[in-house]
Amino acid sequence: MGARQDPRELPLYDVSEAARFVGVSSATLAEWMRPGTESAESSLPLLQSVDASSGRLSFANLVEAHILDATRHHNFSHSAVGIAIAKVRKRERGAVHPLLTREFQNGGIRQFVESLESSIAGSRDVNCPPARVGNLAADLDHYLERIERDANDDPYQLFPMRNNENKYVVLNIGLAAGHPVIAGTGLRVQHLSNLIRGGLSSRSVADYYGLNEEAVVGALAFLAA
Repeated sequence: MGARQDPRELPLYDVSEAARFVGVSSATLAEWMRPGTESAESSLPLLQSVDASSGRLSFANLVEAHILDATRHHNFSHSAVGIAIAKVRKRERGAVHPLLTREFQNGGIRQFVESLESSIAGSRDVNCPPARVGNLAADLDHYLERIERDANDDPYQLFPMRNNENKYVVLNIGLAAGHPVIAGTGLRVQHLSNLIRGGLSSRSVADYYGLNEEAVVGALAFLAA
């Protein structure tokens, strides 16, 4: 019998649902999955699907996309982010998911940000909006704080950013095949949404499952956004 595949590497999500869970457009996620063209150093996609034939994404890919979302708000080019990731990957000896390692969180962020800072200094593309480093390091820290790790330092749980300030929704690789559930339970948010679409009120659903109604309403808002 072969070794059991890490569930974090299973192709669990199509592009549209992965984009919805992370809070980016499908077009943005698809762009991250395309190879760069400006230099050999940035030729790899920012996000490499675990299943090239279907383009489906894994839980690890989803967490990577969550981190990439922090850079999206700073207008960095695909090439600049690709080069920064390549430098982190080299530092981490070719890690498959360089943005997910403990080394990245403990020291690689600085190298990553410095690379993006240098990309601004060398940019001559007047057709692109100016990139901003601003508080990128602080933003990255904030995004990383919403990732929880197991005893092996591997990500196993993600509290998405979009419409989830109070962390009512979580994606846990050990629950519901990594799909959104109410935090602290195994209840899929989609199941609760189906109940309410069927005519139940948020109060009745909350009472039936022993939940806070605010958590139910917040989870539905996450799914609908």
